[in-house]
This record gives sequence, C-alpha cells and structure tokens, in this order.
Amino acid sequence: MCSREKVEEIVKTCGSVQSVFESLKVDELKNFLRDRDLNLSGKKWVLSEKVFGAAKLGIGKCATTEEAKTTKENEKKQRLALEGGLIQLPSPRELKVGWQAGSLYFPDTIESDVQQYSKVHGPKAILKGASLFESQHLTETSFHNISPDIKYCFIRGKCIPQERTNSMPYGPWVCLKKDDGSVVTAECSCVAG
Repeated sequence: MCSREKVEEIVKTCGSVQSVFESLKVDELKNFLRDRDLNLSGKKWVLSEKVFGAAKLGIGKCATTEEAKTTKENEKKQRLALEGGLIQLPSPRELKVGWQAGSLYFPDTIESDVQQYSKVHGPKAILKGASLFESQHLTETSFHNISPDIKYCFIRGKCIPQERTNSMPYGPWVCLKKDDGSVVTAECSCVAG
C-alpha cells in the first residue's frame, strides 16, 4: 500500500477515473476520501469516481485536530499584533494579575467606536453582544492597563449565555486605545468568537 503522500501524487497525475481505478487500491481510495471528510461508501469504481471528482474540484485535505488548534492559536496571536506587528500584546487570558474590577478605569468608549469596529468585524456579533449587555448577561467587568508605556488596555467580563443560562459563562474581552477609547480588537470564547 502506498503512503498518503504517494497517493496524492498518483491522483494528481491521473487523467481519468479509469486511471485512478487502475492505480490505487480500495484502502488507498478510502484514505484519500477520509482525509477530505468525504463519503467512503461504494465499490472500487464508485470510490475511484469520488476520488477523481474530488481531485478535479480541488477539494483539499481537512485539517487535523492539531492543525486546527495551531491555526486558531496563530489567529489569536495575530489578533494581538498591533501597529503592523511592532507591538505584540499578551493574551488577556494569560494575564492573571493586574485586573481592576468595575468600570472606573475604562477609557471613554462611545457607541460610535463600537459601531466603527463592527462595520469591519461582524455587525451580527455586535448586535448579539449589545442584546446580551442590555439584558444584563454581561457581568464581572474589569480593566487591565497592560503597561503604562503602552497606549492600549483590555476590558473583560463574563457573559452568561442567553439560551443555556446554567452553562459556563463566555469570556469576552476587548482591546481599547487608552486615549480615545476606540476599539482595536476583541474576542469571545463563544462559538462565534
């Protein structure tokens, strides 16, 4: 049996379903389909058709759990890279000390700052967030200065899910500019992110 990499090479060079059928074994065809999370049912000819079709459509391999986790972590790190990557902020989830409860230290953020951010980063999520805030699902807000030398700060809270109120609260955070309160970046531990 060929390695998965070898099967990939063979499929790329096959110009017809017949050549896929003649070049690969059933287990190799199934592995190719499995790597793309495609249906594995059917006899060898049907599997060959599926493999050939997937190759022609350019259906790539699905990310493994580890690859998906790495991609998500890289996206989170990138979200905290500001000013063209010159400033790399720490993750608010990793900051264990220095949080100040309440809104006393919050920068002056106004609704238009949030609306400006939402135009680019998802108005649906902002509307949902506004609804949760207005219905008092957002609790335990706190402020983190990060550093006196950095012009950014974090605001975080806990958000009780609207549907399953007994479930674990979500952990939203927002990064704001200290001087004008404008929203720089944000994230939530909910499915929408």
